Amino acid sequence: MGFDPDDSQADVIMRGPEERVLVTAGPGSGKTFTLVKRVARLVASGIRPSEMLVMSFTRAAVTEVAGRIRGDCEGVSEEDTARMVRTFDSWATALLRDDGGYGADVLDEMDYTDRIEAATALVGSRPEVIAGVRHLVVDEVQDLVGVRADLVLALIRSLPATCGVTLLGDPCQALYDYQVDGEAGEMDSDGFRASEEVSGFEALALAGEHRSGGSRPAWFSDDLASMRESILASDRRMSGLRTSSTLEDMVERACAAPWDVTDDLAEHPGPYSVGVLVRTNREAVDVAGMIGVYLMVSYRGGDDVPCRVVTHGPYSDEEGPDEVGPAGRGITVITVHASKGRQYDSVYIAPKTTDWFLDCLFLAGRDSLAEARAAYVALTRSKGQTRALSFGA
Repeated sequence: MGFDPDDSQADVIMRGPEERVLVTAGPGSGKTFTLVKRVARLVASGIRPSEMLVMSFTRAAVTEVAGRIRGDCEGVSEEDTARMVRTFDSWATALLRDDGGYGADVLDEMDYTDRIEAATALVGSRPEVIAGVRHLVVDEVQDLVGVRADLVLALIRSLPATCGVTLLGDPCQALYDYQVDGEAGEMDSDGFRASEEVSGFEALALAGEHRSGGSRPAWFSDDLASMRESILASDRRMSGLRTSSTLEDMVERACAAPWDVTDDLAEHPGPYSVGVLVRTNREAVDVAGMIGVYLMVSYRGGDDVPCRVVTHGPYSDEEGPDEVGPAGRGITVITVHASKGRQYDSVYIAPKTTDWFLDCLFLAGRDSLAEARAAYVALTRSKGQTRALSFGA
């Protein structure tokens, strides 16, 4: 991002290395920019790269953050960031190998959950293995559920009192609670934020909007703000949302005027990315097939338009959407879960997904909150318009 930090970003960046903060960062607020500048500030204050641990979920996120840190921090090498910026899974594996005495044969027999659980136990029983860490940064904390939430809480408990912690995320985009629903004793995203270890952190928020570039209609931006307030104000049983029409109105207004995706492409002959959002992996495959056929018989843009599918799976080093695109021109059919953190010039929501959101938002209970969050993610992926998908008259 080629801009100076706004006031809310600067407040996070300039905090002392020993401070512990929980940063709420909505879509387009410059979360990754702030994270990178925060790390650069810590390095400038005298903390060595080997004394920092930056954790995120996917290799794609780690690669991006590490590259941007090297670009911002003079003297920080690729070797430095390889040790400093890690996925939860790769860090847990390295800890078990280097400090836990686990051999390759044992590690090969363990799955990712086993490794994270073992690393959590090691940190709890031998806190000296992380005594050299002077600052911990965790990205996308709204997705910390189950064993990964347990690992981060164990780290916070076991780190020296002088070790600072920066947690960044957005509760409106917490999409992975379904992984622990119905599991006794498993921690969800709300439980993580309310935990004894985290509840005492100073709460900060990024307030700017740096993604849309002013191309969204004013009513759309206003409705997104109202939708966000409604989600944040609602309790786990969705009592606030059930009595408010904000979310239903938002989805209906965004999808009230279907637009032919081929007309959109014809109006933008240069580099232009289109995201088609769906709710399930099966729907992604079906919709991609429909779009592929429709483009062949209906599009007259004069060039090839790639149409690809990105589905979602559990976070790990081997699974999950490590790359999405397209960087230039094309269409990506992508699940809402996999789209989080991505943006497109234009976004379309598939018909079944629109119906799913509207049906679920009228229900009471936990599922409504999950679907409200998913709808919010879907409606914030576009730099410009968000429409319902249509294949013409």
